[in-house]
Amino acid sequence: MILRDLRTSYHGVRGIFARYWKAYGGWKAVLTSPYLHASIVLTALLAHLWFRAPWWTDAIASLPTMIGFAIGAYAIVLGFGDERFRAILTQRRGGRNSPYVVISASLAHFIVVQLIALFSAFLAKSLDFYVCDNHALHAVLFLFTSDCEVISDWLAPIGNFVGFMLFTYAITTALATAMSIFRLTTLIEREEVPKQAEIASSSTENGPSNAGPRS
Repeated sequence: MILRDLRTSYHGVRGIFARYWKAYGGWKAVLTSPYLHASIVLTALLAHLWFRAPWWTDAIASLPTMIGFAIGAYAIVLGFGDERFRAILTQRRGGRNSPYVVISASLAHFIVVQLIALFSAFLAKSLDFYVCDNHALHAVLFLFTSDCEVISDWLAPIGNFVGFMLFTYAITTALATAMSIFRLTTLIEREEVPKQAEIASSSTENGPSNAGPRS
């Protein structure tokens, strides 16, 4: 019984993440995203902040606030518009996901990226120690290389690059989320009806005016 419930629980988690990933667009949407490219450029330009510096302090200080903003934005989107607008927004066209699901997937991606970046910052902070002073870890690394300085000279900068890029990607996806919410507002926008057309429509609905008494 417990094993069956455990299998069902993991199956449900895997299923909802698969639906989110498919609705977002998968790796194609990630790798072709201008926001990911912008984060890579920012990481290269800000190399002095992460190459030999504790970049994780800024990430740990700012990401929780951003995650709170993302969850608040998600709640706003879920309650946005009236019933008629939500009915139109949730319609699927051509077998594709509805605009409502696409925007929700963008917001979910924003939160997922921020959580991964925050975890990376905690991981980088926990690994901030001199490897050669840790005899147990040094013994394990000795199976692959006799030089423990290779960790601080090569692996640490690579890890810092990946972690800081995730941090900047979390920031750029905040802009992507703002644009998604703006796109949602443009869907509800309507053109103003000209006064002449409004008068003509009102006259049509009321019918022709009654003629005067005939002689």
